Amino acid sequence: MVDPSFTAGTNDRVYCIVRQPDGKLLIGGTFTEVNSVPCGRVARLHADGSLDATFNTGTGATGPYSEVRALALDADGKVLIGGTFTAVNGTAATNLARLNSDGTLDNTFITGTGPNDEVRALAVTADGYIWAGGSFTQYDGASASNIVRLNADGTVDASFQPVGTFGPQPSSSGSAVHDLAIRSSGAVLAVGNFGTFNGDTHHNIIQFLADGTVDPDFNTGSGASGGYHLRLDKVVSAPGGKVYIVGDFTDYNGVFRSRMARLNEDGSLDTTFDPGAGPTEGPVSAGPIPITCAALQPDGRLMIGGWFTTIVTTPIQRLARILPTGVLDTTFDPGDGPVVTGSLNMANVYAITQLPDGDLIVGGEFATFDGAPHANLVRLQSNTGTGMEETMFEGSTEVYPSPARDQLMLRTTAPLHAGAQFELLASDGRTVLRTSITAQQAIDVSGVDPGIYIWRCYREGTSIAAGRVVIE
Repeated sequence: MVDPSFTAGTNDRVYCIVRQPDGKLLIGGTFTEVNSVPCGRVARLHADGSLDATFNTGTGATGPYSEVRALALDADGKVLIGGTFTAVNGTAATNLARLNSDGTLDNTFITGTGPNDEVRALAVTADGYIWAGGSFTQYDGASASNIVRLNADGTVDASFQPVGTFGPQPSSSGSAVHDLAIRSSGAVLAVGNFGTFNGDTHHNIIQFLADGTVDPDFNTGSGASGGYHLRLDKVVSAPGGKVYIVGDFTDYNGVFRSRMARLNEDGSLDTTFDPGAGPTEGPVSAGPIPITCAALQPDGRLMIGGWFTTIVTTPIQRLARILPTGVLDTTFDPGDGPVVTGSLNMANVYAITQLPDGDLIVGGEFATFDGAPHANLVRLQSNTGTGMEETMFEGSTEVYPSPARDQLMLRTTAPLHAGAQFELLASDGRTVLRTSITAQQAIDVSGVDPGIYIWRCYREGTSIAAGRVVIE
C-alpha cells in the first residue's frame, strides 16, 4: 500500500499538492524543512520524493504567521502561491505571489498591497485569468469580498467583480471562500464558510455568472448547513456538469447529507449519491468530523480525506474511497492510516493528488502512515485498489492505439446503452477529449499530444470502465 521508495518528509503540515506536467510535485504548507533542508513553506519535489534543488525560494514565504494554503500553475509554468504571508525571500508580497519556474519571485506579477487577508483557493483559466478566494475583503486597497479575478499580470480584472458582499453565518464572525471551480460556461462556483451574499441567504455555496452576478439558475435552496464547523472545504468537478462538495455539514437543502454530497449541474441535490450516515466519529468525542479534501478518480470513485475515524459503522482512519453510489468502498483499506504522537491521534489529511499511474500522493499532518515513518507526505501505490484496471459492470472493455497511432480502438461488451460517453484525461487531470460512444468504434486522437492518458467510459456520471493508454 505505502510506497517505501517515496522519500519526502516535512517538519510541519502540508496543505496543498500540485503535480507539474513533467511529473514533479509542488507542495505548500506550514513546513520550514523538507528532507531536513530549509524550505520556507513551498517546495518542489522529484517524482521519487527527493527535493528538487533547482527550485530555490530562498527563505520562502515568511511573516508573523505564515503558511501556503493554495498553489496553482499558469500556462508558462510559473507557480502561484496563496496563503498568509508578508514576504517571499525577503521581498514584500502579501498573501499572494507568483514564482518563476526556478522558485525566484516573479517581479512582473504586480499585486500592490495584495489581498488584506488569507488566500485559500487559486484557479487559472485557459485564457489566463487568475481566480483567488479566501477571507480577504480588499485587494490592493479596493473592495474585494472574498473572491477576485485577476489579469495575468496580477492586476484586478475590472470586468468581473461579484456584485455584492459576502456575509457571515449567525455563528461566525467572518466569511471565507475555501475553494473554487471554474465551469465550462465561464461561471465560477465558490464554496466555503459564509451565510449570505448581498443580503440574500447562500449557505456556503454560490455560483456567479461571467459578469459577476449571482447565477439565478443555480438553485441550492438552503445550501449546506449543520455540522460542527458549518462549512464546505472542497468542490470537485465531475462528468456531466455535476460536482462533489465536502466539508463539515450535515444537510443540503434540508436533506440529510453527512459531510459529502453530489450536486446536479443546476445546484440541486443528486439523490442517487447517498452516503447514508457518512462520517460518524472523529478523534474527539462530540467534536468535528470534517472531510477536508477530495479527489475524483477516473473510474468515478471519490477519494476523501479528513479528520474522521469511522464511516457509517466501519472504522477507517482519515482516508477512504467512496463508490459512485455514495457507499464506502471496503476494498480500499488505509490500515492504521496517518498517526501523530500524543494521547489523542490528531492527524489530519489535507490534500490528495491522483497520479497518472493510479498512485496517490497524500499530504497532511502525520508522523507515520500505517505504521511506517512518513512525515506529512506519503505515496500510496496503485495496487491499493484505485480501480484503474477494474471493470465496474459486467462485460469486458479494452482501449488500445491503432497501428497508425491516430486513433484509439474501443472494444467493449459492457452495457453502454444510450448516452454513454468516452473521456480521455491528461496527467494533470484535464479532459482532453470527450465523445459519445458505441460498443465498437475508432476514436480520433490525431489532435492529442503524445503521452500517457487515463481513459474512462461512463453513463449518467457513473463509470463503466477505466484504464490507461499510451499515445505515441
